[in-house]
Amino acid sequence: MSISPQLPHPHGWWHRIGRIAVLASGTLAACVSPGGPLLAEPSSFRSVKDVRPRIPDELDRPVRRETSSHRGWEIREDQFTIAANTSQDDARWAAAEVAKVRSQTADLADRFTSVHRAADFGLNSLQVVIDGNPPSRRDAPPVTINVVGIQTQALLNVSPGQPQLKDQLLRLREAAAFAVLHAAEIDGTLPAWTVGGLAAHVARQGQPADAPQPNDIAPRGEPIGGQQWRWQRASQDRLASHPLDRTAAASQVGFLLAGDDGEHAPEFLAALRDAIQTGRAAAAQHLSTCRRGEAQSSAPEGLENMLAIRRRQYEAWLKDPKAGQPDYQPDPSATPELDRAQREMLVALKLQRRLSSQRATHSPVKIATFDREKGKQTVGQPALQQPVSLAEIAARLGDPSQPTVATLDADGSLLLSTDRQRIGRLLGWDGQRYQLERRDDQWVLTTRLADGRVLRGYLSDNPDKPNRPLAKFAVEAAASIGAKAKPAAQPTRPAVSLQ
Repeated sequence: MSISPQLPHPHGWWHRIGRIAVLASGTLAACVSPGGPLLAEPSSFRSVKDVRPRIPDELDRPVRRETSSHRGWEIREDQFTIAANTSQDDARWAAAEVAKVRSQTADLADRFTSVHRAADFGLNSLQVVIDGNPPSRRDAPPVTINVVGIQTQALLNVSPGQPQLKDQLLRLREAAAFAVLHAAEIDGTLPAWTVGGLAAHVARQGQPADAPQPNDIAPRGEPIGGQQWRWQRASQDRLASHPLDRTAAASQVGFLLAGDDGEHAPEFLAALRDAIQTGRAAAAQHLSTCRRGEAQSSAPEGLENMLAIRRRQYEAWLKDPKAGQPDYQPDPSATPELDRAQREMLVALKLQRRLSSQRATHSPVKIATFDREKGKQTVGQPALQQPVSLAEIAARLGDPSQPTVATLDADGSLLLSTDRQRIGRLLGWDGQRYQLERRDDQWVLTTRLADGRVLRGYLSDNPDKPNRPLAKFAVEAAASIGAKAKPAAQPTRPAVSLQ
């Protein structure tokens, strides 16, 4: 019996070849077509520089805001988590403080970046642990801040013998402020003293002047998180650390932001913006050395030169942190409403004095007198020159072509001329809040209070401290308006809108 070999079906090979051709044509179409699925699929790498809307990480969002177990209490928000094994009140108190300082950090960061305003920014980027157990090491610091990826971890030890939780408030606030800066990748472009100084400056907002210094809270030179991944190895098992004097960094940034009544803030903020933009442009072009084990790029020259140029002013500010601010002594018997009205008028007086001095410097009006004793002619400014009106102040602050003017607001925060809404509320053009009057050979600002009384204020020279003029206020009844005053010309509404 013979078996004949089976021949393939005449259509089998063609069928297989046809299927291969179809698959090949589909693959080529996906690779070549500009609208193909391979090219249209977005990159899986995520960065703060990518502003495209993305699906939020639902696993990073809290399912329950507050939970408890045998290990303690936990409070979870979108951006941070608080865990405490001491009490529920400690966890809630820490959560409230972290939320407050994150808002303050965001307000300051608005001056030089907008990354933190993106949707779903910094989800679960901060974890705070309040531990009441004794530390595992005897020499362990009471507070530890570390960085794991985009997350910042802070450990506050409140065991017996350690500072209490509320005594570690500044360190908690500093960790929360640093977490915002680290999540925005600002510490990748700015030098360590700038990032640490910004975090410490925000942490001290609203705190008493005699609060502990940053180096008093943690050991001097303790490395701050976010920088150790850039350090090179000093030996096979040890990194070459770069200790940071956190107290000096806080004072340097505080001087550049608030020193001399905020005079240096516009230039400092502009330098921060330039440094961040330059660093991100270099990272986009792969020109920066930010990989593990490589030395960090040199700090921007603008930031380093600012302190060197203002070294004498900085040393004088260290001796008198209120240098450049008026000497204001509030009346202990004044109501909170009156005290707030005086502080807001003080801001208007500071702006008026600064802009008047700038106008006097460039004013063409001069007075020439002949001094018989010296036997020569002297030229000076006219005495009691009328200061700039409120209309001129509003027009100057609202002109975007003019340099930015900065001062400290009534609550001590930084106020820039670019803050249109705040400037509009301060000058109050809807009700002509302030008027300029000549009274007893002195130019004063006047305004009417809610109870009908009149508040007058002016700045006078201080013979003891020339850089701190005296702030003087007086409250009079409504019947005394115009009795001795010679009102100046009514200021007109500025052409530049402040809204």
